[in-house]
Amino acid sequence: MPSIYEPHRQIFLQFRRGLEDSTDVLDEIIRALGILIGEYGTSVRENRFIVGGGTERILTTAMRCVGVTNARARGLGVDEEDIVVGQHQISVKASFTGGRQQIRLINTLGDSVRRGDTATIFVLANVGIGYADPDILPDADRSTSDAVVLPRAPLDNLHTEQPQWLLPCDIPANPTDSAQLRAASEAVTMEILQRTAAGRAIFPRLRVFI
Repeated sequence: MPSIYEPHRQIFLQFRRGLEDSTDVLDEIIRALGILIGEYGTSVRENRFIVGGGTERILTTAMRCVGVTNARARGLGVDEEDIVVGQHQISVKASFTGGRQQIRLINTLGDSVRRGDTATIFVLANVGIGYADPDILPDADRSTSDAVVLPRAPLDNLHTEQPQWLLPCDIPANPTDSAQLRAASEAVTMEILQRTAAGRAIFPRLRVFI
């Protein structure tokens, strides 16, 4: 019986072929991710959602660039996954640690029964851009008190045994020197406080002390 994830697999394979044929696009993905985590590294806790969302948007833009023309990043609705291509939804999970830590698939908020059931693109530091779904990698996820997690060993073994599901590339890892990191709230606040209307500062007093 055909898998319900066949369309998602074809989307990934089209994306992979596109990046293999357009190495300049792949290089731009790697450089964009390097800037993202170089400035907003996830060792700063508040940056984690920002980096996750930024990774999703970089990948979606790259998809359109290599011919997956109807790819879009998640909307504001809570019922959408990270990338939507037509009627098909794909999650994106990134690990920039450079290690082999388990990957958090779902925050369950105490609902330890829920399982991961979504096709997923993985962005893995020092490894590459990979894919898995529950039919390719059955019963690999694990429930904890507050999350569904995926151990790295089954995912790494899949990509070794079925290399079509991994595009090896130099995805950057978190910087070891945190001195240059910024908190995302700093950039957002600065942009707001520097706004003008009709050529005049909206926050003339506050912006002096940014």
